[in-house]
Amino acid sequence: MFDQLEEKYPTLKFYAVNVDEDHIHFQIEILPNVSVAEVVKIIKTFTSLRLKKQFKFIKKMYFEKE
Repeated sequence: MFDQLEEKYPTLKFYAVNVDEDHIHFQIEILPNVSVAEVVKIIKTFTSLRLKKQFKFIKKMYFEKE
C-alpha cells in the first residue's frame, strides 16, 4: 500500500511502518515545503478509500441512510 502512495506522491518516502493494536507509527521523509498536515490528509484519504473499497459494509454503516 505504501508503495502506491510513494508512486502517486513522489515527495513522500516511507522508511518504517509499525502497527500496534489500536494505532500505527510511520517514519516518513517529506520535503521541507510540504506540510505535515497535508501528508496526514493524503494518508487518511488514501487509506479511507482503500478500506471502503475492500470492506463494502463500511460504506453502508456510515454513509448510507436507512
